[in-house]
Amino acid sequence: MKQSQLSQKANDFFKSLTIIYFAMLMGPIIFLFLVLFLKLSGGQIITDKFSSSYGVMVFLISFISVNGGRYLYKRLVLQAQSKMNIGEKLNAYQTSVIINLAFIEGAVLFSIVVFFLTSQVYFLLFTLVLIMIFLTIKPTRQRAIKDLKINSEQMAKASF
Repeated sequence: MKQSQLSQKANDFFKSLTIIYFAMLMGPIIFLFLVLFLKLSGGQIITDKFSSSYGVMVFLISFISVNGGRYLYKRLVLQAQSKMNIGEKLNAYQTSVIINLAFIEGAVLFSIVVFFLTSQVYFLLFTLVLIMIFLTIKPTRQRAIKDLKINSEQMAKASF
């Protein structure tokens, strides 16, 4: 295969990974806006009290999800580094990114549901923090090169 075709395959890989990332990001954001619309139209948002039992649950699930996703991501990337074929490395990298994002997405959705159930605005803060964490782990070509410990020439020669 020609060099430009191989490079195009790597570009297509990262385009599809970016689409997956934004799809996983937009799901909770759309759900958040739907819940906010429902709560604001009913005038039921509470700002003066905080449910500590729900707060502990949301904090623990958020903490475990963020750190668990990061741990699995690192383990899967280490396994991907040992693969010989660049295409296999990138496919394993895609899996590790999706798992990491899914863990955070689950915590975001949980905090939105708790906000929906309790109407306490404090749970929106957990949601916003988790979304900010989600935004910081956007998969990029440079991050893949760094995490997989490959160089740009190898990336250009990637075969899938």
